[in-house]
Amino acid sequence: MSSHPGTAYEVPQVFEEAAAAGFKGFELAVEPEPLLDPEEPSRTCQPGEYTHATIVNGRAAANDKSSPPALIAEWNERAERVLARGNAFETVALIGGMPVRLRTNSPHLINFWRQNWFLADADVAAGAAREYGIPVVGMRAAIESRDPTTARAFYCRETNETVFSNTDYYGQMKSWALGAAGVELAKYGIHSVHGACIEVDGMGMVIIAPTGTGKSTYTNLLSRIGSIDPGRRGRINSDDWVYVKGDVATPSERRIYVRTNAVDDALHDDEMDATMRRMKEIFDVSPSENVPVVEGSRLYSATPNSRCMIDPAEVAEMTYGTRIHLIVLLRRDDVSPFERVLGTEEALEILEEGAYMIQPGAGPKEKWGQMATEPWYNPYLLRPDREFERRSFASYSEDHGVRYVVYNTGTAACRRELGLPNRGHPPDHEELQLIVRGTAQRMLRQLEQAAGA
Repeated sequence: MSSHPGTAYEVPQVFEEAAAAGFKGFELAVEPEPLLDPEEPSRTCQPGEYTHATIVNGRAAANDKSSPPALIAEWNERAERVLARGNAFETVALIGGMPVRLRTNSPHLINFWRQNWFLADADVAAGAAREYGIPVVGMRAAIESRDPTTARAFYCRETNETVFSNTDYYGQMKSWALGAAGVELAKYGIHSVHGACIEVDGMGMVIIAPTGTGKSTYTNLLSRIGSIDPGRRGRINSDDWVYVKGDVATPSERRIYVRTNAVDDALHDDEMDATMRRMKEIFDVSPSENVPVVEGSRLYSATPNSRCMIDPAEVAEMTYGTRIHLIVLLRRDDVSPFERVLGTEEALEILEEGAYMIQPGAGPKEKWGQMATEPWYNPYLLRPDREFERRSFASYSEDHGVRYVVYNTGTAACRRELGLPNRGHPPDHEELQLIVRGTAQRMLRQLEQAAGA
């Protein structure tokens, strides 16, 4: 992988020892096949006509991230018995350059898997494993019953394998695939970061934040900064997860799996602002999960965890290799200062603790406003390694001159800093736009200083 920003995706160079022994690297497989009709896989359907209601609308209630090898072997065997009955699919994804093989009998899961990732030829991956010892992460998902009480998910830390039973909710599969790939990539010095990455005028920024603090909002705005300020050029690398080698971030996903609640069903198209209207246009032609259709119209904010699989190039211009200059941490509370530049140890302390206030809409209602912790702001680490995380985050500033800054995106802090009156109630749409744009300008100022240092 080049250390310079890229305009086309290249499979990251992960297996350097195998390359020295003759491994030629992975080539990208052809684009995914047409979408299978999830109700009748012998047919295909168009993306804008595709919506699938999953067995459970979220993670399986019964899930075990510490399954012993004997248990994972038992569930692998059970899954294979189901898959052997027919209609089984298999596809190898290249997640950060690491091959991850999915076997499933769910048309919906294989559809979203093929849409989501950069893909490899399964035979090439198997040959690389035999000849050069390159690991292939194993995942299985077997659907035998659509009874939600039977949904199960298992992960084994010793073997780095995952098995899903009677759940076709893609969100859990995606997050565990990222985590499992990250376990193997860490052995090659590649760091998995649960964060968004954008580039403005050739300067790279990573935004790391807990749910509800504005990561998606600022990613969206900064990647499209040219629509607000024609003198600037924004590009998007990833909206959720990047793999970092040295100080260069590469995207994990080919297409991105996004919440659809950014579109308010109560508004007519002509009542939406330009951003919401554009997102609705993108959603309307994209395959969806748990998006109900009523009288021929999709409802994007009616169901928790409703999603679409979208092409990020529809949102903003893409970049596939971004040199990082600034890492932005976000939090939202009533006491922290609006902006604070951090030294390495201060940044590590905040990241390692991962303290945040649970925002309305994130988690059970009874926990809104309470404090929680999410080390490294990454709930998807399947085999956390504290020393590797500390060493990786420290290396960005100590070895590459990357700067850290934290912003409090809470309303009170933003109003004080940006000179807006305290109205005693949540901001309306107009004031929210002032807050977001004002905070984004401060982020850009920090980015320019970091890149110029």
